[in-house]
Amino acid sequence: MEDKQNMGPELNKGAPEPKPWHRKTWLRIVALVIVVGMLASELLSRIVSSDALVISENQQTQTLIDSDLAEALKHPMELSDAYRKAVYRQKLEEQRKEKLLTLGQKAEEQIADGEYRKAVSTLDELLGEVTEDEADIWQLKIIRAQLLFSDGQTQKSEQACAEIIDAQMDEGGIAHFIRSLIHLADEDYAAAREDILGALDAGYPQEDICDLHLAYCDYYLEDYESVLSYTAKAEEEGISEKYDYTILYLNAMSQMQLARYKDSIDSITKLLGMEEEKDSDGSLLYYRGVCSLALEDYKSSIADFKAAQEAGFGESKEDGPKKTMLLYNLGVAYAGRGKPKKAKKYMQEVISRGDDETLAKAAQDLLDMYEEAEKAANGQSGTQ
Repeated sequence: MEDKQNMGPELNKGAPEPKPWHRKTWLRIVALVIVVGMLASELLSRIVSSDALVISENQQTQTLIDSDLAEALKHPMELSDAYRKAVYRQKLEEQRKEKLLTLGQKAEEQIADGEYRKAVSTLDELLGEVTEDEADIWQLKIIRAQLLFSDGQTQKSEQACAEIIDAQMDEGGIAHFIRSLIHLADEDYAAAREDILGALDAGYPQEDICDLHLAYCDYYLEDYESVLSYTAKAEEEGISEKYDYTILYLNAMSQMQLARYKDSIDSITKLLGMEEEKDSDGSLLYYRGVCSLALEDYKSSIADFKAAQEAGFGESKEDGPKKTMLLYNLGVAYAGRGKPKKAKKYMQEVISRGDDETLAKAAQDLLDMYEEAEKAANGQSGTQ
């Protein structure tokens, strides 16, 4: 301020006529300082006591504190400029918060309209602006991971989930659960199982759904007892009826693998009664026929194998040797019923298909047995 006061003599040097006092810069500054000083002294008497600042809940006072004007109050001559800066900064802050609110509303509308990719972009912009004091950033990141998954961007979603999980910020287990779905789609059932358990540990609320997913994973991991345990638990927890078919199917297949053939037949029969179009390829009929064959109920097994054949079991290119298995089992069932002619017919078909060496060898062994039996019978009849 001392430099500003010394400006007066320098301005007068070489001047042809002295300026009126109210036109002189240094005097105007002094006058401003005096006025501001008078105003500030009143403010100081109310706010400052023994150099200790009393903090109130008043919004304007809080603005002064936030703008470091507590120190400016000790220097009244700087108050005017500092106050203008504080007001300007406050306006900028209000504009920024308005922008954050607008972005949040925009993301909400895009999610409601199913525009997940646009919503991800909006969330990214929001995350670039918002601070931890203003929003739960990790919650926003969890929503972002969900949107990426819903939009089919599974790789990016998995990366987003990993960031949340590695930071130990997966409150509610949503990131674990989303990543488990990605692993399921990739048929990585061990990793999916681990993430489902992680979701439960983190407090994922839908325990019944998690138990069903664990049953699904354990089926492919060939832990069939565990499958039955988890499906029973899901039912006890009151899982929605829309999952009845899935639970029954997992039970039926696991019961068959555990050689609980009667239970499996009951489960498959219930499945067939629920919705016929779900067995459009005849697979359920085929599996029920396998169970009946294991129980030596040859008549029932033949009926189911024939029905499966009519439904097109094993006819699609993706089925591989399924049709060969069906033909082989039909041959075994006819052999069990004491009808060698039909049994040999099916075994010869198995051999001629040539797409399963194991079944072809088993079919040939059965044909050889028939041939030996026929020779033995002919020999006995010739002796007689």
